[in-house]
Amino acid sequence: TIFDLETREPTVLVPDFEGASFNSPNDIAVRSDGNMYFTDPDYLRGNRPEEAPVRAYRRDPNGVLSVIDEDGNANGITLSPDESRLYLAHLGGGNDIIFFDVDASGNLGQAQTFVPNGGSDGMAIDCAGNLYITQGGVQVFAPSGEQIGPGRVSYALSFRFQPDLAGDAKAIDKALNKVRGSLQHHLGAEIR
Repeated sequence: TIFDLETREPTVLVPDFEGASFNSPNDIAVRSDGNMYFTDPDYLRGNRPEEAPVRAYRRDPNGVLSVIDEDGNANGITLSPDESRLYLAHLGGGNDIIFFDVDASGNLGQAQTFVPNGGSDGMAIDCAGNLYITQGGVQVFAPSGEQIGPGRVSYALSFRFQPDLAGDAKAIDKALNKVRGSLQHHLGAEIR
C-alpha cells in the first residue's frame, strides 16, 4: 500500500496472490527501477486460516506478482547497494540466509546459500555491501560471506534523522560519524 501525502488516500499495490490473502507481509526491498521484493511469514496471521503458503514475492514494475521463494519461513530481505544481489533470511525451518543474483530487469537467478543456519528476523546492508543480521544479537558479514562483525552482541542500535537534519548534508555526515564512533567504541572494531 502507498499513500498520497496530500490526500492521505491509500492505493493497494498488492492485494493478494491469485485470489489468496497474504499471511502477514513483513519486510520489503525496493529497487530503484520499481521492482519490489517482500516476505510473507505467518507470525501475525493470528486465527485467520492460511490461504497462501509462507513465501517471498516479487512485484515487477508492471504489477506482475511472482513467487521467488517458498523453501523456508522467509523473513528479512534486502538488496545490495548496487542492487545486483538480493538477500533473504529464513527464520525457523531451514534458517539459512540465501541470496539471488539480480539481473538488469530485476529477475532473479538461482538461490544460493550465503550464511548456513544464520536465520535473521531482520537485516540491513551498509554502503560497502556488508550484511547485518539479527540472529542472537547483531552479526556482520562481508559480501563474500565471511563473518567480519563482532560476533554475537547483546544489544541492538537504532537511529533516525530528525526532521531538521533533512537536506543538511553536513549535519547528516556529523550524525553518521557519531554513530560510527559509538559502534567502534562498543564493538571494538573499525566501522567503514
